Amino acid sequence: MFSIVKLAHLDYLLMALIHHQYELIKWLSKLALPVPAILKGSIHKNSKTYGFQIAELHNISHEELRNLLADDKEVFTDIYQARHSHRDLSPVIL
Repeated sequence: MFSIVKLAHLDYLLMALIHHQYELIKWLSKLALPVPAILKGSIHKNSKTYGFQIAELHNISHEELRNLLADDKEVFTDIYQARHSHRDLSPVIL
């Protein structure tokens, strides 16, 4: 296991993206999904989120990975067939 720190430059858009990633990881972890654990909350400056530290990365077994990829392929196929994607997402990539 190793630690990673994600930081945004002091730019409004990049800070918003980092904050969104932080909130998304917190939400996904409440669903008991295999996402990185966040250590000690987010990093703030002037009451704005501009980074966070990932405490550890979770290992996923090959079987779990195959199942996740199969689920992803099904979702991408549905998105592609519904014409919500213009070849930027495709089941072929999986």
